[in-house]
Amino acid sequence: PGDYRGFLLRIGNGGPGPGYGLMPLQSPFDINEQLDELGIGNPLGHESACRCVAIASHGCGHEWELIVSGPSAGHVAFFTEFGFEPC
Repeated sequence: PGDYRGFLLRIGNGGPGPGYGLMPLQSPFDINEQLDELGIGNPLGHESACRCVAIASHGCGHEWELIVSGPSAGHVAFFTEFGFEPC
C-alpha cells in the first residue's frame, strides 16, 4: 500500500516502534502457508489467500503484519501462535 511505501521512503526501514520495534522490509509471505504450519485455519477462510509483510515485533513470535494482497489488503493484523486478529 502507498502509505506504507511512503513511510519506508520518508521515515525509515526498521528501528524503534511498538513492541520490540519496527521490522526491516522483508519479502511478503503467504499467510495460509504460515497458518497451516501452525495447524490453524484462516479465520477469513482458506480461499482468502493473502500475502503479508511483518511490520513490528511484540516478542515471542507475535507480530503486527500488513496484509498486502487479497481481500484484506491494506489492513494490519496481529499474529500469534494461535492465529491472528485484525487490528
